[in-house]
Amino acid sequence: MVNKKTDLKRILAISACGTALAGALFLTTVRHNQNNKKNSVRDIAGASYTQFVRDTIDVFVTKEGYIRADDGQYEVFSDIVTRHYFRDGTNSELGKYAVEVINENTKYNDYHELKHAFNSRIMMHRNCDITPDVEAADELSARVAAFLAFFADKKPVKNGKISPRVSYIIRAPYYDLKQVAETVFYESLKQSYDNGNAEHYAQGYEINAALTSEKLPLKTPRIKKQAMIDEFMTFDINGKPVNMLNLVSDGLRAAVYEYVDLFKQR
Repeated sequence: MVNKKTDLKRILAISACGTALAGALFLTTVRHNQNNKKNSVRDIAGASYTQFVRDTIDVFVTKEGYIRADDGQYEVFSDIVTRHYFRDGTNSELGKYAVEVINENTKYNDYHELKHAFNSRIMMHRNCDITPDVEAADELSARVAAFLAFFADKKPVKNGKISPRVSYIIRAPYYDLKQVAETVFYESLKQSYDNGNAEHYAQGYEINAALTSEKLPLKTPRIKKQAMIDEFMTFDINGKPVNMLNLVSDGLRAAVYEYVDLFKQR
């Protein structure tokens, strides 16, 4: 049984819709490995490193509210994950309290952004243009990654180079993996609907898809769309790759694909 209480407001991040592109370092790795049949797409994707940078930005909190700021992003051209630590710019008790809450709420989103970096490498193996529904699946899987980091008690990532392929240790008897999967996909799907309407997300996914398709300098005909989305939903759990979406109920799985299909090009 899942013992760890999940609180949407405490876990979920103020996260931008992530655009996914791979950096030049990954291209070198792919060229070196593309003829090596022993390497899976996941192995190749995890073989390169992304640069992780944590910085501090000021936010100004007033009685009327605070300025909304993205807590992190995956930089599309340089393969850099940037995570923000928020600092109060008003020097008030309200401001200090607010940034403490914000920083607590967003602390697992290191892994959200790293998932975007990993998925970008999977996209490198697509043999045709990336479409908005693929971007929707990418974003949903990144939300799942943040929840899994919560269940795995992951620590904040330190500055420097890091593999975007993250391992999560989620052990029985404290957690039943199927129930964890149900929880993380349910909450991630809820967040995807709650944090903006479909029209808002459609615009973001269309922009990201166009950028991704335009900027990918190497496309190898290795992987079809469904296989690519399956890789997005696969996480390294307790030492082995697990497609977490395959563990959920039929109804929840259908709901996930219903969301992704909202953004299919008609």
